[in-house]
Amino acid sequence: MKLTRIIVALVISLLCLIPTVSAYSEKVISLEIDGTVIRTEVPPTVIGGRTMVPVRDIFEACGAKVNWDANTKTITGEKGNTTVVMQIDSNMLFINEKVTEMDATPVIIDGRTLAPARYVAESFGGIVDWNAEDKVVMIDVDDSDEDVTETTTEETTVTEETTEVTTVTETTEATTVTETTTVAEPSD
Repeated sequence: MKLTRIIVALVISLLCLIPTVSAYSEKVISLEIDGTVIRTEVPPTVIGGRTMVPVRDIFEACGAKVNWDANTKTITGEKGNTTVVMQIDSNMLFINEKVTEMDATPVIIDGRTLAPARYVAESFGGIVDWNAEDKVVMIDVDDSDEDVTETTTEETTVTEETTEVTTVTETTEATTVTETTTVAEPSD
């Protein structure tokens, strides 16, 4: 009788381990920024159905300076004229004077702040996508404001009675402005 109880207890204990083993066999979520796999101290994690990513790693990949205030548990990212502030256990996201309510609150895991991937990436103009099959968070960082170049071409055509000046300005954002000025000049 005692042996039967021991065997039953052992079988029940082993059955309790099955969900734990299957959880560890699941593929870890990876993170890509601009097509490059990013290794982080704390990997992206799903909490309450939301994919949470390490804030510092994403902010730095976007070119932002990052500051952590341990007293207020606040993480701040600054890039150019944009300041982004998140606080642990608060679902409020501050981007300059604009306040947005996130659908999950930032948390601390192993000393790192994790927040919802979409809000972190989009704070500095990034675009986030999710590859469910391979469990990859993919972020494209928007640096278009740094890559804009402008070319100006001016052409002057002189005829007997008029002078025509055409100015064409092109940018890498596919915006073209054409300005034509016609000036009447007396002929000699």
